[in-house]
Amino acid sequence: MNNFVEIVHILFATLYYSGILCSIGKKKTDILYEEVFMSEINSSVKRALLDLCQEKGVLNVSVSDLTKRAYINRGTFYLHYENLDTLIREIEDDLLNNLKAASMSQPYSTGMNKYQWFYATLNSEVCQVKANYMWFSTLLGPKGDPSFKSKVYQYIKSSSFRKFDALCLPLDNNLLDYTINGSMGLFLCWINKGADLDPSVLTSLMLQTGQKHLTEQVS
Repeated sequence: MNNFVEIVHILFATLYYSGILCSIGKKKTDILYEEVFMSEINSSVKRALLDLCQEKGVLNVSVSDLTKRAYINRGTFYLHYENLDTLIREIEDDLLNNLKAASMSQPYSTGMNKYQWFYATLNSEVCQVKANYMWFSTLLGPKGDPSFKSKVYQYIKSSSFRKFDALCLPLDNNLLDYTINGSMGLFLCWINKGADLDPSVLTSLMLQTGQKHLTEQVS
């Protein structure tokens, strides 16, 4: 199947860039090429990259490894991506942007129970991580990207600030540091144990790291 996709992709790419398909109409050609083949190649490459990162480690994967596993040639890879590092950063950014989108999907409004809103917002983020567990566990694991752990920490920190700001709560920076580090520790432990706890249970545990502050300020 992957070989077939690559052959068809190369055929359409050749016809597309040679201008032969222009007679079909630009709009139809764009739909065929961009939406179908680019999407398929992108999915195939990311699946292959995930497998290779789990097997060899993020820092040990080469473009040659990836193109062989994804059944594409180097020309096709560079047609879609600048380089391997850029692709990995793109995946990491997408993971964190999806977390933020999940968090922002539940805006706070006056009259809502603050503690319940805080819980619901945090739980939506944990559920998003669960949905992308394979990528998070790979990138944060012993064979992962060392810089990604720092990115996740910074995300947790900025997300905590957003929540406190939305609730107009005073910030105790020392306590917030303990809360963020405690949440990060629980999060990594959960990931390393295969995300065995239900997201709602992890959310409750993370909230308990700052329980005193939250119950005083939020309830």
